[in-house]
Amino acid sequence: MQSKLVFFCLLAITIAANLPAQEQMHSLSLKQRVARGLERSDVETFLETSRDLPKHPERATDVGSAIVAAGKSGDSYWIPYLTPFIKYGKHKNRNLSDLAPATQLALARLGAKDQLLEIACEMNYGTPSIQYDAVTKKLKSLGGWFSIRLMAEALKSDSDHRPLMKVLPSDEIFGPPRFEALFVLPQIVPNPPPYPNPAPYEASPEVKELSHKWLEWIHENQDSLQKLSPVGQGVEASEKVCKSVLKNDMGFDRSLN
Repeated sequence: MQSKLVFFCLLAITIAANLPAQEQMHSLSLKQRVARGLERSDVETFLETSRDLPKHPERATDVGSAIVAAGKSGDSYWIPYLTPFIKYGKHKNRNLSDLAPATQLALARLGAKDQLLEIACEMNYGTPSIQYDAVTKKLKSLGGWFSIRLMAEALKSDSDHRPLMKVLPSDEIFGPPRFEALFVLPQIVPNPPPYPNPAPYEASPEVKELSHKWLEWIHENQDSLQKLSPVGQGVEASEKVCKSVLKNDMGFDRSLN
């Protein structure tokens, strides 16, 4: 009888000692959870914070940080919880519309084929500015065989794809994917070869020679490179497919197109 009493006393002490920690855990804000490291158990706080965002646009920054963290987690558990944020791409509030490209990239990191296809179509058939961002920002951030393969395909091409979107007049000049890929590849492949930076002019013989060197290196190391995530298996961005994809793509600023 006495041993049972001692056991229950110790149990009560343990429970009482853990209560403050449990209460503190439940009271953590989404921002604090992201700083700690996003976990599956944080999904309720994520959903609660993101509820009625149009009425509370001030929450968009914390929600955006959580979306980025979920993408970097590598856990496909988050895919269905992130997907709804794509719809904010057309929202007039910039804080909310910026959630769409962040979500696109997060979902692509997690291997979502729809978003990988969008990025591939942006690189192949977007306007010059969209192509530039697809290579220098999105593929650079994603890495993996998916990005390496797309850039290798661009290096093989002697001409650019015809944009499937209206190109607005602009004073800015954007390097095409086959040129910008030479700057990005050394930053995303493991143990890159010691090739020099490309010459400043795309048409220079040095650029063509460097492109051939990279294609040879990628071919020689293909067996190991193909294992890098995201792989993007089955993602093929043909002109026919991309016509439909780009019409609904929320991964870039639609107000400019």
